[in-house]
Amino acid sequence: MPRTGPKREDELMRHWRRHATLHTTPRRVLEPVEGAATLYYSRDLTPIAAHPLIETLGPAAGHALLVQELYAHLEFTAHLEHRVVTQVAWELGIGRMLPWQQVGHRLDANKIYVDEAYHSMVAVDFGQQVHAHSLVAPCVPAEPVFLDRLRTICDRAPAALVPDIRLLFVVISETLITETLRQIYTDAEVLPCVRAVIRDHAKDEAVHRAYFSRLFTRWWPRLPVAEQQRLGAYIPQLIECYFAIDVPTSRARLLEVGLDGCQAQAVIEESLSEHAHRERLATATEGTLRLFRELGVFEHAQIHDAFERRGLTH
Repeated sequence: MPRTGPKREDELMRHWRRHATLHTTPRRVLEPVEGAATLYYSRDLTPIAAHPLIETLGPAAGHALLVQELYAHLEFTAHLEHRVVTQVAWELGIGRMLPWQQVGHRLDANKIYVDEAYHSMVAVDFGQQVHAHSLVAPCVPAEPVFLDRLRTICDRAPAALVPDIRLLFVVISETLITETLRQIYTDAEVLPCVRAVIRDHAKDEAVHRAYFSRLFTRWWPRLPVAEQQRLGAYIPQLIECYFAIDVPTSRARLLEVGLDGCQAQAVIEESLSEHAHRERLATATEGTLRLFRELGVFEHAQIHDAFERRGLTH
């Protein structure tokens, strides 16, 4: 995966038709393979699948839980890209959001809109292939839990602040997603085709991360100090929103593989503990928080205190 930075991002955006996955990569087709790489998802990112109670059920249970985690990842991707990121990219692209941006930056936002719509389509297509290939029926909610959390945050916020909250959430998601994707496509135990799909996504997202990082460096200093304080106080909630754990769906999956209610609850409490979740969250957000530190975001006591109240490191 090539490193990105201001010059590299400009090059990739300028020659988007030569570099974007949409234009350069054929449809990935999931086929049976032989060898050590047989997992549908990374075990390191699926703690419930490694619990001793799951191991006592035999390999089929762990297999099913990893397939379900891949479904969850694909569903999350489809909804995030189609229902959140493309909407903000479109508003940036037509100048409804941050109208002071240069026309070149607006055009880049339109390219990101196309990329993200493509990522959503790929996620849906590949999810259907996984179902046909694995014969494991998806156990997923009607929509990922983060969407309901994001709606709640926006509903409770002052109406005038909501567009900025939506943009801030996209800045957060687009600057941290690459690390999560990297953990999957570098896992040698995961099926090659799964890794290829995730790597394709990560290739585009590395460019998007550079774009939104630079956008934030232009946008944040232009905000009045009082608005920085009000908006920045939402950062911890938006981070928690992005990483929200869907406990009811996790419980349903555990029951489906053969655990009883008490056993399922024990697995959830031990594998999805608050402490473990906070540790994973701190690792995943390191790059995003570094960006915020460089812009002096945490110099505002109100933002610092918001992180402290929610027990998040910054």
